[in-house]
Amino acid sequence: MEVTELPSAEDCPADCIPIDNTDNPEQISIDDTRCITVPVPFCARSPDYECCAPTAMSVLVEDDSHYMPFVPFADDPSFDFKSHVEQYKYIAWEHRDFSDVDMETVVYDAACALHTEHGLSFEDIDKTGLFPLTLLNSDKSFGLLTRMSKRDYPRKAALPKTPSVKSQPHTEEECSPRRNARDWNKTEPELTAMISTFCHRLSCAVSYCTKHDLNRDRQRPSMPLPVTPTLKSTDFYKQVSTPCGETCFLILSPEQVSDFYHSQQLWSQNDLDILEATLRFTPDATPCDLAVICDKPCTEAFSKRSEMIPNSAVFNRKGRSARYKRNTGRPLVLSNQPCQHKGACHSRDSCTCVKNGVSCVWACRCDQSCLRRWPGCRCTRTNTQSTCRTMKCACFRTGRECDPLVCCKCNTNACDNLGLGGTKKGTNVQKAQWGFGLFITETANTNDFIMEYVGELIANPTARSRHDLATHRQRNYLYKLDSTLNIDATYMGNESKYINHDKNPNCVATKKIVDGEPRIGIYAKRRIEAGEELTLDYGPDFFAD
Repeated sequence: MEVTELPSAEDCPADCIPIDNTDNPEQISIDDTRCITVPVPFCARSPDYECCAPTAMSVLVEDDSHYMPFVPFADDPSFDFKSHVEQYKYIAWEHRDFSDVDMETVVYDAACALHTEHGLSFEDIDKTGLFPLTLLNSDKSFGLLTRMSKRDYPRKAALPKTPSVKSQPHTEEECSPRRNARDWNKTEPELTAMISTFCHRLSCAVSYCTKHDLNRDRQRPSMPLPVTPTLKSTDFYKQVSTPCGETCFLILSPEQVSDFYHSQQLWSQNDLDILEATLRFTPDATPCDLAVICDKPCTEAFSKRSEMIPNSAVFNRKGRSARYKRNTGRPLVLSNQPCQHKGACHSRDSCTCVKNGVSCVWACRCDQSCLRRWPGCRCTRTNTQSTCRTMKCACFRTGRECDPLVCCKCNTNACDNLGLGGTKKGTNVQKAQWGFGLFITETANTNDFIMEYVGELIANPTARSRHDLATHRQRNYLYKLDSTLNIDATYMGNESKYINHDKNPNCVATKKIVDGEPRIGIYAKRRIEAGEELTLDYGPDFFAD
């Protein structure tokens, strides 16, 4: 319809809105548009919480920076920022020397070109003083190569292709990612470089692990010592029960191995290098596994293994079990860095395990026959109950979780002392009486493992500096791990940070030694039904302030 002026609100129906459809100021054309009323339920305010990065394991942070990045709660007069500022030595925006990214990019590419195209070592390049930035790490700071490897390096078409540098380079071999073609046929140096950056703890099994920080002392970790073989060729027939395929070694009898050796396919020198390097550190690997590693038929891998490790070279383990009793019943140990030295573990100067008075663990790189190694338990399962939940178990008695590699008799499927190394219970975060809470989605019996409490591993000075913020927020997620480290789930953690306090809790937090390191597990204190909220007793120290 056409009108000379817009109708008033009183002239329009309650569910209509007049809309102008023309641009002509002299004539107005309007349409009636019906409004749809959508009822919206009341939306309650979300409880306060701290957003954090999810993680499945704790990450080593140790100390926060001495540079305060900003003044927290600057617009809140109730926050005592003066005492908080005293926790830091510097103000980031006043004294910190910010790096020039363009300068670092130019120096990095020039150094890589000098190294790969002209054969100059990074150490020699630093000695010349040609560049304004040092390449390798020093006692006081990280070098340019390490800093560049920790960022997303821009891939520009105008720049020459540069090699990727490992996150913690310390030697020329580590800092030289671009190698000549002939070097790729030398397997042992490649394996050496890989193992030196590989976290060999069972809880990680990844390269450049963020929790244990293999290069925290800025020294290249030592290579593990060669392992002495303990299995003869004939022993594999007893160890392996199911053939891996049509070419499995189980098809041949020991007498047929020598006849098969002359009819097998040719192995290149590179294939032999791979097998030799593998057998140096895992000589008791089954032929089925060696076949996968070397990409060869299982029968050929078995034949080559029999040739490289004759029965006369196999170590006799007789009498070894009696030595284990020397370590039985050790008390609960604190955090300890696995030893990685040559020779026996008897010197306090070279062995960290001897210095701290603890047993060597599987992650230690001392010899497998070391007398200080933790022997594990000798528990066996009965027909009516599982194992390793009483004081009769050596691991349970000393606050350790059983190690599948050394606790040979307690079956991992029946062992009740493998919570932190096993599967956690299903949980769900939802609103509770006090903000958000954690609710279990499946039934848990008494002493069942619920989940691990994870977060940032921080030192005591950092814990004190973060305490001011936690007190002001009235939300604290700090757990004391040992005398030097704490677990803070404020900025990084999992669902366990939402477990609320209760004077009569249904869960308990317990410290356990897993693979030589302390960790915190949440266990059921009683039977917990599905849908019930999980609670903990925070203890008197939590409410001291």
